[in-house]
Amino acid sequence: AMLALGVYITFRLLDFADLTCEGSFAMGACISAVMTVTYHMNPFVSLIFGFLGGAIAGTVTGFLNTKLKIPPILAGILSMISLYSINLRIMSDKANLPINVREEGVESMVTFIPILISAVTDPAASGLVDSNEAPGANITGTSDLTPVASQIEMIQKLVPDAKTVGVFYTSSETNSKLQADMAIEAGEKLGYTMETYTVSQSSEIQQVVESMVGKIDALYIPTDNLLASNMPTVSMVANQAKIPTICGESGMVENGGLITNGINYFDLGVLTGKQAAEILEGADPATMPFEYCPEDSYTYTVNEDTAA
Repeated sequence: AMLALGVYITFRLLDFADLTCEGSFAMGACISAVMTVTYHMNPFVSLIFGFLGGAIAGTVTGFLNTKLKIPPILAGILSMISLYSINLRIMSDKANLPINVREEGVESMVTFIPILISAVTDPAASGLVDSNEAPGANITGTSDLTPVASQIEMIQKLVPDAKTVGVFYTSSETNSKLQADMAIEAGEKLGYTMETYTVSQSSEIQQVVESMVGKIDALYIPTDNLLASNMPTVSMVANQAKIPTICGESGMVENGGLITNGINYFDLGVLTGKQAAEILEGADPATMPFEYCPEDSYTYTVNEDTAA
């Protein structure tokens, strides 16, 4: 839209189809962003510098056309292409700060750029860092580790006569396996017989849940990407069979699970944002331990429709 507007205005007023705005508009934004974030300049003042940067780009196009006799459209294209590289250079004047909410893809990121991970349960177990206390790499962040033991303890009140508890997770998800092991350990300490159920793809979910019917008294599902996105399928079978489902996080409860006592992802995002501010002010991610939501921030979530 900006390209069309820029070309229309220059063509109508100057009889010059100028394509420079495709790059100069982005250049102004890059300059303004760097001035504001890196040099803490007033945002309104930074817009002036952005405007001047765009004006310079337009001047270069004019020079190419009037002095070097390059046709207008070609001059605009040359400036537009050149500005792509220039804009990248302007933005690289400070470190970008990617925030990743899943472990997938982190290893492929450029390691000289600080990386913040959010909502990865155990980065060390996933092989992303040396340890959660001292990452030792250009990576740090927050963990969405839930109070697994406390969640298992809820079964005592929800199903006082329960003897067998199922633990359901995706076998290929490292973080889910970690929480499943924690749940099994916590359940065995409470005297439950713990049965493990796993899937590797979404097409297996319904069949596996159906195989639980009549064999377990309650079901626990940790934070699990595949199962979270397929909770309606899980709850359809489990709720019909009157199997109470204790979940690792609130989103799964909202999609059909029964209850959870877990972290608040908004609070987790705030915690991650504070770390980002520290890094932008010069803190070294390699020495920043991964942080966890405090226990007093845990919240209960109950699906009243499921409980009815």
